[in-house]
Amino acid sequence: MKRSRLIWILSAVLVLAAAGGGYAWWRTDQLNRAITAALPPQPDLRGWNQELKDRIAGCEQRARHGPDRLQALEELSRLYHANGFYPEASRCYQALIRLDASNPIWAHRLATLLAQYGDLAHAIPLWRWVVKNAPQHIQAAIRLGDALLKDNHLTEADEVYKRALARDPGNPYAQLGLARVEMARGNWTGARTMLESAAGATNYAIGGDLLVTVYEHLGLTERATALRAVTKASGAFYDIPDPWLDDLYSDCYDVYRLIIYSGTADHSGDLKTALLIAQRAVALGPNDGHAQFNLGTLYQQAGEPLKAMAAMKQCIAVLPSFSDAWYQLFALQRSQGDSANAIHTLMAGLQACPDSPGLHLELGRLLAQAGQNDQAIAQFNLAAKLRPQEPDAQLDLAALYFKLNEVDKGYAELHAAIEAEPGHPGALTSLAMASIKLGHEAEAIKWLRHIAYQPRVRPEDRQALDQAFVQQFGHPPDIGPLQ
Repeated sequence: MKRSRLIWILSAVLVLAAAGGGYAWWRTDQLNRAITAALPPQPDLRGWNQELKDRIAGCEQRARHGPDRLQALEELSRLYHANGFYPEASRCYQALIRLDASNPIWAHRLATLLAQYGDLAHAIPLWRWVVKNAPQHIQAAIRLGDALLKDNHLTEADEVYKRALARDPGNPYAQLGLARVEMARGNWTGARTMLESAAGATNYAIGGDLLVTVYEHLGLTERATALRAVTKASGAFYDIPDPWLDDLYSDCYDVYRLIIYSGTADHSGDLKTALLIAQRAVALGPNDGHAQFNLGTLYQQAGEPLKAMAAMKQCIAVLPSFSDAWYQLFALQRSQGDSANAIHTLMAGLQACPDSPGLHLELGRLLAQAGQNDQAIAQFNLAAKLRPQEPDAQLDLAALYFKLNEVDKGYAELHAAIEAEPGHPGALTSLAMASIKLGHEAEAIKWLRHIAYQPRVRPEDRQALDQAFVQQFGHPPDIGPLQ
């Protein structure tokens, strides 16, 4: 989106500063002319949902001739923003800022669009006004701090983040912002304190990756190595949940965007809203396999396996080569005790997706349970080859080799598992326990030291390992001082 298409009106910022009474000072004819002039040219809507086209046309008609002209412009801004027509949404917001100046949501949404395209010079004054007039909306403060930091205004960014943290103690996004300020200043110890708090409160989803960098700068290599595995498992970073933006989903007709909205709601813990959005996505795109898969996954989380299976079957019908849907359907059927259909799904999935490591892994597990060890080993090896960056197949191989009393092979597979994913809790605990049982005290202490740095290892597993160590060697493990 070119800045010229945003049609940025600099005077809008001045209007914000002087606003006090909304648009009451406008005469009716002036207001009507201003709304009509603000209407953006309609974008190319070919290929879009007919309901969206009708609503946009209806909003334009109401904005020109209706009794609710301002409300029509507000609705039009939502429709354009929610569906990715950002220049058109921007033009609507510019008018709303002037006509409904006491409402901070318009400035916040416009600032978000401007910042998205790098126009921080105009986004920052808008957010300053929002933070001043709606201090309870922490999200605006966080976004202002992020913009100031990106624009190298470290002192003001620091102040903004601290005020946000004072209003919402423990806010991990404010802590992340403060940590980034300290990193920019070279204060790695100060950054560590903030990042450890933010990461610890969010299962390392917020700040975990930066904490690895901080540990490396402070020379804490063992901590950095352990945490790198945690951040890999914690998943993608999600932006701060923002109700002034997130509620746009109800006006969205883009299936892909709805899937993203749904994921954001789910990540923030609002499964009910995530399901509603996912259902809307499927209603708009019943033949979109990814929308069906997303809905099925959410139904599974909500404890509705029958609906989840129905959605997965719909996904498979549209995307037969999507192995994740086959895997989830297999797992759902198995969890319901439907072994016959689960096995049928697994074999059909392998036929449709012969390179699926997850399906080969599950076939290996079934074969191992049936005592067909050679065939199981072959499937585990194939799964490991297809997905070398994950340790699950090697862990199953190790367990099978130990069961067959092929200790050296089992131990080798555990080492392969930890190479595939350093810090994997299952690989670490298995290596430690194997070392203890084999009487390798030094090796056991080495893995127990790794475990001490690994927050994903459960306390009960740590306790069990310590007890096994004492039973085997007659004294508690001495792993030495930690960094």
